Amino acid sequence: IKNLEDKIQEAKRKKDEHAHKHKGNEKDMTLPGGKKVHAVLAAHFSKKDEKAMEVSFEGEDEKPVTLPENTKITLRVQRGDKVADLTLKPGPKDERKTDPAGQCSRFEADLDWLKPDDKLTTVTLAIEGVDKKEVWVDFDVKKFSHQHDD
Repeated sequence: IKNLEDKIQEAKRKKDEHAHKHKGNEKDMTLPGGKKVHAVLAAHFSKKDEKAMEVSFEGEDEKPVTLPENTKITLRVQRGDKVADLTLKPGPKDERKTDPAGQCSRFEADLDWLKPDDKLTTVTLAIEGVDKKEVWVDFDVKKFSHQHDD
């Protein structure tokens, strides 16, 4: 029994250690096929007034993890009473140069009403039509956004 208790404590320690590595916009999830990854949510703004939500996938080593480019990925984004269902498409290839042909590590979708000072009530991710239990709550757009010149 002592051995079992030691293993439980070690597992809890590793879980706690892992949880501290998250930046706040990452969620642990399991991809179709069983691979465990981080889903990283971010907002994107450009000087051309483009507004988008982005999801990228990475391993615990923070290296990109790819899915087939034709994978159906959707986000349900809610801000108060306002709700948008977004179908994500592969991000520009020049922004994911290490992705093999036909694979994608970062998906995005336009969201016209998104503002830098928004706090999104909930954001739910679905892959191939299956809602994942990973839901971002009170997502701070300003904290997890970036801007491009294009």
